[in-house]
Amino acid sequence: MAGSMTRNGYTMVARPLRAAIEFLARHFGFECSSFDWPGYFASLEHARSSVVDYDKGWRGTFYLRR
Repeated sequence: MAGSMTRNGYTMVARPLRAAIEFLARHFGFECSSFDWPGYFASLEHARSSVVDYDKGWRGTFYLRR
C-alpha cells in the first residue's frame, strides 16, 4: 500500500543540511535549536550502537519555538 508521500510509485526522500533547516525555521519565524547528541553520547557511551545515525551525525533532532 502506498503512503501519503508516494506518487506514481515513487517516494521522495531528502537529507536537508542543518543550515537549511535552521534557515527555513528562521524564515517562518521560529527559533531553532538542536539536541546535543555528542554530549549525550559522552555521558552514555553504550547508547551509540543503538542510534548509529545520530552518532555518525547523519540525523539530528531540532526544536522549533516561536
